[in-house]
Amino acid sequence: LLESLDHLAQGNPNRVNDIADFVNNYRGLTSSSRLGVPLGQRLAEANVLLAPRYRRAVASMYASMLQGGLRGDLARRAMTRLVAGTALTYVGLTIAKGIYDEKSQQQIEQEIVQGLNPASGRFYLWRVAGQLVGPGSKFVSDARLVARLITNPDNFADFSDFNANPGVRWVRGQLAGGPGAAWDVLTGSNYMGEPTLKVEGKDLPN
Repeated sequence: LLESLDHLAQGNPNRVNDIADFVNNYRGLTSSSRLGVPLGQRLAEANVLLAPRYRRAVASMYASMLQGGLRGDLARRAMTRLVAGTALTYVGLTIAKGIYDEKSQQQIEQEIVQGLNPASGRFYLWRVAGQLVGPGSKFVSDARLVARLITNPDNFADFSDFNANPGVRWVRGQLAGGPGAAWDVLTGSNYMGEPTLKVEGKDLPN
């Protein structure tokens, strides 16, 4: 990828850096040390967050989209291709799966509409063997969060069911294994809402 963009550098060191940063962000490999993040902070992030370098790379990609120059141009083109490519792939696979499952044209069209809606619970998901499966990434997770915030902001202020709050679920999905397991124990249920620390419906003995 880096070699394919070499012609855009035009011998300008600043453009070379812009290309290198874009490639790293695109691949989810942003160097925290190169950005000046202290070692202690990097270690803390690794212990608390799931794939912190990937999270930072995605955030950097979003920030680059708002910038001008080569950096912004590359980020916007990449994001446009990502969104278009993922959507077309989803539509193609949904049509193929619908035909294989002998679904009607109306059923297939309804699944496509739901699957392309970030606010829907079926966003980029297919039902396979009774389970919902689909491409997972921070881009997809962030799109769901933003869409739900825009379409139903009141849900984010509703903490009557703490674990079901969409903002809480998004934060929980960013946690590493250790903190995530601790959250499961403290709240009594895992990310999918299934009870923890129970055997045959009874609490484990102390």
